[in-house]
Amino acid sequence: MRRVIILGSSGTIGQNALRVCLRCKDALEVVSVHVHSSIDKLASVHADFPNARLIVSADDVHTDLPLYARGADAIRSLIMETDADIVLNGISGSAGYYASFWTLESGKDLALANKESLVMAGPLLQKLAKEKQCRILPVDSEHWALFSLLKNENPDLISDLVLTASGGPFFHYSQEQLRTVTPEEAVRHPTWAMGAKISIDSATLANKGLEVIEAWQLFNLPPKNIKVVVHRQSLVHAMIRMKDGAFHAHISRPDMQLSIQDALLYPDMQHVPVCDMNLEQSWQFGFDPVPQALRPMLDLAYQACQAGGAAPVVYNAANEAAVQLFREKKIGFLDIGVHVGRALQYNIDNYQQERDAVFGLHQDVYARIMKNFE
Repeated sequence: MRRVIILGSSGTIGQNALRVCLRCKDALEVVSVHVHSSIDKLASVHADFPNARLIVSADDVHTDLPLYARGADAIRSLIMETDADIVLNGISGSAGYYASFWTLESGKDLALANKESLVMAGPLLQKLAKEKQCRILPVDSEHWALFSLLKNENPDLISDLVLTASGGPFFHYSQEQLRTVTPEEAVRHPTWAMGAKISIDSATLANKGLEVIEAWQLFNLPPKNIKVVVHRQSLVHAMIRMKDGAFHAHISRPDMQLSIQDALLYPDMQHVPVCDMNLEQSWQFGFDPVPQALRPMLDLAYQACQAGGAAPVVYNAANEAAVQLFREKKIGFLDIGVHVGRALQYNIDNYQQERDAVFGLHQDVYARIMKNFE
């Protein structure tokens, strides 16, 4: 039995992880569950997993559920004090960074859905995982696909990693059309049901930019060898191109439970069926270049990789601030890239990626952008 802590259990990742644990209850034991404030979701979890420790990180919610801890320090207490093998970090955004750090610091494996952790402090987390002899296992479907493809390949024979993008809701939009899109339109993802922030990131391709940075940190390939193509069907999750020109692809229906199940059970994976594809059906596998109108946030991610140092932190923080301003209808859709580009222009060459400094810089960049719109 692998003992599992699930952080962010009310979100899409967390809910799918709970389904996986119910299905694989002979192999996975949920020992602790976290929500920020979604008490209704926590009550449902308590019904399914009555022995799991429950925590709420918000201070201002009331519940009669038997909480193990609540408040800002609850997540750290839960990770450090709970006997577990792996922590699934499904917390959204930069708020999930410390949970990743505490997980590795405690010597537990990290099933990582919070890509911002690696974007903000990839080298630090990789070093910590090596010191504590634990693993960082990606849960994003694209990165798990790459992980699966790469584990049996000779690194010297690999030319490129290829991430696929759905293209979001505005794939066919011109730049002029993008100027007038609304937050309500931006959250209507054509493939995945996700939260508002990540849906907007998918629409701007910032999410794919974050995934490029994450792949750079996880797989140690130069950013120029990490490619992005649009694949509208969302069946091919990633590919690797070999130096002989051949492509190896990871193909499945778009279901997050597949990568979650594999990550939680790794390396002793029990292949419990999650999704199936009838190859007798007429499946379409089309690939397109990223439209020029949707390239700004993706191109800025590559610039952040090239700059190195704190640039990925700035990219992430500026994007979070700009997306929030867009959701509040204080800026337009295309202005998101403008603000991120300006933030990246700041001189940050002397910045050192220490644990507290990472989050401090993130907060500073976020606050500086938001202050202009008070």
